[in-house]
Amino acid sequence: MAILSRIFFAILGERLLEQFECMHLNLNLSQNFSHIEIQTLNLNKNLELYKIHSDLLMKKYGLFVVDGEKTVYRLLESNLQISEVICLEKYINVEFLKLFSKHSPIQTLFVAEPEQLKEIRGYELHQGIMALAYVPNLQPALDFPVFIGNRILEANNWGSLIRSLCALGIQSLVFDEHSCHPYIRRSVRVSMGTIFQMRIRETKKLSEFLEDFSKKGIPIYGTGIPKLNKKIISFFDWNPPKESIVVLGNEDQGIDLDLEKYIQEFVFIPMHSSVDSLNVAVAGAILATKFRLNFS
Repeated sequence: MAILSRIFFAILGERLLEQFECMHLNLNLSQNFSHIEIQTLNLNKNLELYKIHSDLLMKKYGLFVVDGEKTVYRLLESNLQISEVICLEKYINVEFLKLFSKHSPIQTLFVAEPEQLKEIRGYELHQGIMALAYVPNLQPALDFPVFIGNRILEANNWGSLIRSLCALGIQSLVFDEHSCHPYIRRSVRVSMGTIFQMRIRETKKLSEFLEDFSKKGIPIYGTGIPKLNKKIISFFDWNPPKESIVVLGNEDQGIDLDLEKYIQEFVFIPMHSSVDSLNVAVAGAILATKFRLNFS
């Protein structure tokens, strides 16, 4: 009987402690985050912005979609301007609200039911937490080395490349007029939000961009096998200075012919087993390791 009594009071104590912690949390929320309005997502709330194609969303509204817990958290940690956040109730805690409260004047959080968010394609990926953010300035100052994507057409490649470059300390990335946009939804998700730490510049005329740096004496390197008679160097013999530009070409077509005249050397990555090419994200990561090793 004494043993049963001790068990009963132990369980009762745990439950009282849980209730106290819950009350303490609610008290903290009410005291520290009273300026944040938490609203239940109305069934009439327009969710179409989360459903339309990323290119149209950016072109018409200047917005992009962020989905998934880790990616949204990294968005909240960034300095990007956020339009809104929609999530399931389970994601709202003190840490989340601290990050959210930094983003003024957006002070309203929409809480949704799973059935509402299942209307948005990719529920198993976004896991019930999403945000709309404004595409940042795409003409930032660049730090060397600069990596450039020429005709990068797959969002997965952008996301993987950005994540790898960020991990290896590369901060500047340029995309040309023939590439898909790095801020489309899938690219942002695959990057795991590391894109928010990058300086990304858009150029409408990559040939002029390269010509300008070529005139300044900045060495420009390319990947793959050139179509013109250009110098080719093995990755293992390649020792670029920190002030360098690296152009990554399309996996099928390589670097555009009209760009080759600006490229000083083409870097070849030796491969075994009759493999003649690498995924552009993999190739970019391998080249980035050279800068990491030499200038870390």
